[in-house]
Amino acid sequence: MVRFALSLLLVIAVVPRTAGAHDLAATLGVVDATPSVAVCDVASNDLAPRVIRTSIGPVYQLDDGGWGFGCPALHGDGATGPVVQLDDGTLVSVSNSRVWRSTNDGCAWDEVALPGDRWFAYDLVAGEGAALVLARDTSEAGVFAVTATGGLDPRFTSVRDVEADPAALTPDGAASTASGLLVAGARPVADTRLITDAGAISLGAPDAGSELQRLSLREVDAAGAWAIATTDAGRQLARLDGFDAGGVWSLEGPVVRSVHGPVSAGGVTWAVLDGVVHRRDAGTWSPALDGDFTCIAARDDVVWLCDLYQLLALRADALDAGDDAGIPVFSFAQLDARPDRCPWDEDTTAQCANEWVHYGAENGFVGRDPAVCPDGGPPPAYVDGGLDGADAGTSGDGGGGGSGSGCAAARGASPFAAWFVLAGLALFARRRR
Repeated sequence: MVRFALSLLLVIAVVPRTAGAHDLAATLGVVDATPSVAVCDVASNDLAPRVIRTSIGPVYQLDDGGWGFGCPALHGDGATGPVVQLDDGTLVSVSNSRVWRSTNDGCAWDEVALPGDRWFAYDLVAGEGAALVLARDTSEAGVFAVTATGGLDPRFTSVRDVEADPAALTPDGAASTASGLLVAGARPVADTRLITDAGAISLGAPDAGSELQRLSLREVDAAGAWAIATTDAGRQLARLDGFDAGGVWSLEGPVVRSVHGPVSAGGVTWAVLDGVVHRRDAGTWSPALDGDFTCIAARDDVVWLCDLYQLLALRADALDAGDDAGIPVFSFAQLDARPDRCPWDEDTTAQCANEWVHYGAENGFVGRDPAVCPDGGPPPAYVDGGLDGADAGTSGDGGGGGSGSGCAAARGASPFAAWFVLAGLALFARRRR
């Protein structure tokens, strides 16, 4: 095993640093090093994102501007599970039906136990001062709030069988409002309920023309809420106006295959419908930015768009004006192992090294120098609740930095990268024996 690991380390050391990632990945036995990764969402609630959820788990920005791999093995091996950040920086994740919590930027995770052995978590959303976990067991479903201290507070429970209770509801989504907890679902009955200290108020569900399969809450504002209504025909935006018994549901926009959002920024509501950014004007949705975007998020007056391999930032007013380029915030070209990010012990280091070899090598990330910035220009600067610079969100070269900005050159591999990969390869070899 030692001879095998040392020989592989020698391969990594002698391959020229200018060699393509595909060449090195092929040397390591990876047949196709074409990246199959994607940016999925902005997990952090900071104006300048420092935690981004990707298809290989969360990635973290370091103080030197680099981005480090998050090692999803530390929280249930669920690379694609949702992650949210609370106001104090606490991270909460749901993966493999379990709930996890980290108070040190994802360096260590503790499991938050659900009540009883039969409960399992299936979704997670950010709430007011807590993360809202959607969970169910064989007979019940509910929403639990995970607080910064790790407490688990049941906010809503319901049986899942209408024969036991005609008001049975399995939540497809939940959201915090000023009046209480909003819960929506389509099975076994389609309904939306506002849970307050005085009890539950039924707000009904949109008439989608055919049986609802899901009713997933997305964005809540002072006047109402947005949801995605899913039927056999596809997905459509649904709007709830009002949080009392007189609340009215209406369907808006076209029926599409995929919906991301909606979000509000710059006084405008935005959504990505089948990859194209749309803006809402008096109940009508019209295309605002063509593309193949896979997520949308917003903070204050900044809009973030996932473009598969990278995350872009745009000023809301620039997007509203029809500007068709954003400033790259993160690209997988920047991602590195960065084991120096966390004070891991020997076992955890070996475990995460194995994860990096698995995810990094198959996507061509092992053996290349990570980029300093996501493209040829400097990353965006944030000021006063938005992007700095009059042309922010409009420059195709990432803000006009280009050559000489310090971002055109590669960062250089982490000084810890070689032994980190060696540890991963050694663990991999040991597991194969």
